[in-house]
Order: sequence, then C-alpha cells, then structure tokens
Amino acid sequence: MSDITDMPEWAKAENKPAYTASEVGAATAADITAAVNAVEIGGRNLLYDSTGNIKNGWSGNTIITVDGGISGNSLAISRTGYSGNARYFGTSKRHFLTDFEVGTSYTLSAWIKVRSDVELDASGYVMARFRSADNTKLHILPLTVNSKTKKDEWLYCEKTWTIDDSDIAKLECVALALDKNGMIEACNIKLEKGTKATDWSPAPEEDTERIAALEARVAALEAMAVSGGEV
Repeated sequence: MSDITDMPEWAKAENKPAYTASEVGAATAADITAAVNAVEIGGRNLLYDSTGNIKNGWSGNTIITVDGGISGNSLAISRTGYSGNARYFGTSKRHFLTDFEVGTSYTLSAWIKVRSDVELDASGYVMARFRSADNTKLHILPLTVNSKTKKDEWLYCEKTWTIDDSDIAKLECVALALDKNGMIEACNIKLEKGTKATDWSPAPEEDTERIAALEARVAALEAMAVSGGEV
C-alpha cells in the first residue's frame, strides 16, 4: 500500500485539533432547538365560511360557485371597464380573532385562481385587513396575484405577519380585492395563529352551527310526523 504524501500535518498528529460548531459554521443543538421552538403551529381556522360553503357573511358582490373550489364552493369577484384607482372588494367580517398582542403571529393561506374570463390588468389579492381601534392605522396581510400569474389554475399562496404595533386592535375583514379590472377566484382561505400554514379546515363553530341546523331539521321532521303536516 502506498503512503499518502499530501496528508496535512494536523492529520498526522497524535492529538488532533477540535473545533466547535460555531467555528465551522454548523448548527448546535441549541440552534436547532431554538429554530424548532420559533415555529408556532396553530391549525384552527379563525375565519367563518372561508370557502363559501355556508353562503353566509360575504358581501353581495362576492360570487359563490357551488362545487367550484377544492373543498366545496369557491368565492370570486369580477370588475370590468374601470379606469379609476379605488380597489374593489368582496368582504367577510365574520371571524373568531381575539388576540392582538404585539409578537403574536398570524398566517394567511388560500388557493387562488386568476380567471381568463376577464383580463386582470393589475393585481388581485386575498387579504386580511388589521386595524387600530380608531381605524387610523391599517396593516394588510396580502396574498397577491397579477397579470403574469398563470390563468385558470389553482395556485397555493401563504404569508405570515407578526403583530409589531400595539395599536392594532381588530381584524376589519378578510377580502378578495382587485386593483383595477379582472376576475379572481379563491377557496380554502385560512387565517390561523402561528407561523406555519396547516391544511385547510372550516372553523369549529361552523360544525356547531351545522349540528344545530340538523337538530332543528330533525325536530321539525318529527313534529311533522306527529301532526301529519309539512315542514
């Protein structure tokens, strides 16, 4: 076996040098633990009727398409022939958000489709709009598409914001918005606490409402059976 002639001196030494993780740029156990601890996982959807399945709470100009989305219905807004500078919104103000402490993180996620039916000539958004109590301050957490976004295909988007202003005191609304003209569609919108987006699910309160509605329906059917009338 031939000798290795280009071995560095430190490798030949009996007592080889030792290096710390920081000296070689490697992550330490503490670094890894800190990174893991920094990820906040929420999971609970804080928005009501976040894909239009209940058809309740969205402004009248919001188009709801039955079975148009990934998990049921979809939501859309459309505008044509507009040359001004005012955004166009389809909004819902129903939500279950109560924590507005500085340092609290929220993640907004959604599936968005830019429709080819109406040309999108600027930007479109799914957004959460946070306000101060007196409405003088506004922070927008936006998911953005534009004229270059691929048309007629669902695109998954997510974004996180950590509250950094003690004046923020409420969620004004979640909205679909257009800068000018176009048509965007959205489904499976989710606003959750934490820095990690999780799979879409409806707000737990929606299940409670569905159960209550079913119980009312069953009671009505039972009453009809007893009386021989109609529900």
